[in-house]
Amino acid sequence: MSTDDALDLPDDVWIDIFELIPPRQLAANVQKTCTRFYFLAVRALLRHIHWVTPAQIEDALKLWGNTYSNRTLLPKWLWIGPVLESQSRDPLAIRILNLDPQFYRRIALQVSYFCSLQTFSISGMSYSDDIYRVLVNIPTLRDLRIIQCEYVMAASTPVQGLLPITHLRLHNNKIINQSSAIPNKSHPLSLLTCPNLTHLAISWDDLTAESYRFIIHDPLGKNHFNHKPIALATRKAPRASPNLRCVEIYIPHLDYTRFDGLISLTSPPPTSSDVRVKIRIGKSVLSAEECRSLASALQERHRLPVHTFINNVSQYGGVGGVWSYDGPFECFNVFPAPRKKVWDHQARTSVVDVDAASDNLFTPLTHMRLTPPSESVQGIVVRLEQLRHPLQLKYLEVCVDNLDMEILYAIRELCPNVQEIVVRYTMGRLIDEDFAIRLGASILPGLHHLRTLRIRYDALCISTPEKTSRQPCVGRPPVEDLPIRNGDTKNPARRAKKHASSALLRSQLSAAAPRAGNTDAFLYSYLVAWQRYCPELRRVQLGGVGVAWRRRWAGEKWRRSWVEDAKGEWGADFEWDESDEEDIWVDINDT
Repeated sequence: MSTDDALDLPDDVWIDIFELIPPRQLAANVQKTCTRFYFLAVRALLRHIHWVTPAQIEDALKLWGNTYSNRTLLPKWLWIGPVLESQSRDPLAIRILNLDPQFYRRIALQVSYFCSLQTFSISGMSYSDDIYRVLVNIPTLRDLRIIQCEYVMAASTPVQGLLPITHLRLHNNKIINQSSAIPNKSHPLSLLTCPNLTHLAISWDDLTAESYRFIIHDPLGKNHFNHKPIALATRKAPRASPNLRCVEIYIPHLDYTRFDGLISLTSPPPTSSDVRVKIRIGKSVLSAEECRSLASALQERHRLPVHTFINNVSQYGGVGGVWSYDGPFECFNVFPAPRKKVWDHQARTSVVDVDAASDNLFTPLTHMRLTPPSESVQGIVVRLEQLRHPLQLKYLEVCVDNLDMEILYAIRELCPNVQEIVVRYTMGRLIDEDFAIRLGASILPGLHHLRTLRIRYDALCISTPEKTSRQPCVGRPPVEDLPIRNGDTKNPARRAKKHASSALLRSQLSAAAPRAGNTDAFLYSYLVAWQRYCPELRRVQLGGVGVAWRRRWAGEKWRRSWVEDAKGEWGADFEWDESDEEDIWVDINDT
């Protein structure tokens, strides 16, 4: 198509093209091409708004008050923040946030004009109940995200339960100006009482667990807001949304004090389906023996023939409905699968069939990611054998000290229906042609549903004590010669911090890392042969860091690619952001 033909396209065609362009940066560049494109691309750009610094917010408020005042129906997604992080670097931020008390009220006033908003996200800023009163008047709002914010506690009438949201994210938030040590009804956790809430993602730390216990978990008459009992006739205890179906929980430090609230949160109300739970554990202060004793105690509570309901919350013996687990394996036994419930309307109890062995009585575990400290291959194999329904497993990621074919044989026998396998190792044999022959001859033929196979070296997949004791025996292969993905602007500050923290370790220990050599010379021919008995195979990575092979559909030619883990490095502190959790695969030739 020539330039003249492109200019002859009608405006509605160009508008559709601009709305389909994924990167906003590309759309912004197109907007600067000519005056015609400037007006046509505005509609697509204003659908997603991202305000970061106070200076940018100040300019945006002026534009929306004048130039864009007649376009307030366009925004669908609004992300504000992180504002607090920019105070130390931006003199204007200090002046605005400290000397202008109306700054946040101006933001709330402008948000009230976006009456078609569907997603609202704030990060790294202070907020109060005023923002809730604004969001209540936006009937199209469905997704609310509050991440690393400071909530200013004030005496007011709570309206959180009236929000029309269906998705909620609460991560790493703090409370300031709290007059009492006991949380009250205006606490951010009161958002869990929204009647339409179906999906919840939350960070479960000490403050959250304690606040949840006083706000929602405690039964009637035992919730002490001011260290005094509440009369049964004067107060109705709040409870989590009855429509809650999916819960994603991140636990920074797992200990005994976290379980009561988790059991209440993940237990379904009577006459409803089970809640699907995704759990990620950062670190655990419980030893393996403590985990076993706690699991035994919870299983004893499971064996009770009748489970009563208090405040319409099933008193289960443990956190049930776990379909995705990310954490140490010894802690997984603490989260047993729920038993099938039979609601008895006359006795108002839920009879649990403990001895039933049918698979449909349990929520199957389909995704498992075992984090450090690493175990021996034999220990992981034994723990995989303890899974109640290994045939249901679809995604499995493990880390081992020494790479051994035994772990792959065990996966083939115990989890034949697995679709994604990720094995990280720090020491062991090289990924050579003999390894590929054994892999294709005796392992892959038994994994007919396999789509992703990653066996990669990772020096950071061991615990910190092991890393310290083994220095300088472990390290990461040098990555200077590997291709870097272009245009990577997602959270650059966090990426720079993460790469800087591991730069010293890479420079000191890279010489001791096991090297697989040039696997590209022989691996391509094996990929062509493997697809005959693994027709679903799409992505393969053997050894090295980053470089892999992939194809998008059956019959397509295999292409070298660069893969970047979305979950970050092993052992790194987990941080929530607005990105998805899928690994990034980019063809090297395309970059």
